[in-house]
Amino acid sequence: MAKYEGWKNYQTYIISKELVNRKVPSSYNDDILECWNGKKWNKIEQEYVNEKYGNELFDYYYDLVDKSIKDQLFRDIVHDYLVDVDFQQIAKNLIDDYKKTLI
Repeated sequence: MAKYEGWKNYQTYIISKELVNRKVPSSYNDDILECWNGKKWNKIEQEYVNEKYGNELFDYYYDLVDKSIKDQLFRDIVHDYLVDVDFQQIAKNLIDDYKKTLI
């Protein structure tokens, strides 16, 4: 898959711009703040937090689709679309942006 606007692929770009920027649960920011205690994370800590946060975002949107879309075929299509999204890349960008507001 080709990169798109600096994102891993088109799917990641769309989710990051159209969904995540509008609908990230506010509790996720609290989780980031709790993980980031004012120090610079080492590479392993950063990867762990990105993966954890990325998985939480995936679960959130996957569940949102389940609750919002009644038609099974359309729900399956959207689920397949979400699988191609790099939620860890989105998480990293959200965390980096959030950390900048704390400094």
